[in-house]
Amino acid sequence: MQEAEEAKITSRALSKYAHNERLHLKIASNNNESEDLILPGYAINLLLAMLTEMSKGNAITVMPIHAELSQELGMGYE
Repeated sequence: MQEAEEAKITSRALSKYAHNERLHLKIASNNNESEDLILPGYAINLLLAMLTEMSKGNAITVMPIHAELSQELGMGYE
């Protein structure tokens, strides 16, 4: 459950910034490559929600809203 513990630690740190409109992040890999990012407010909250669920050991599924079709729309009956 190392991933759940890492998600818990990360969600706690990120929750301090949940009310920001933007968040400037610096990400780094193990090979010392790094990049500066700007994360929009809605993405901060989405990431926080995902990390919170992961910290509980729950699986996460992300589906774009526009990909959901009604049966009628999927069959071509609008």
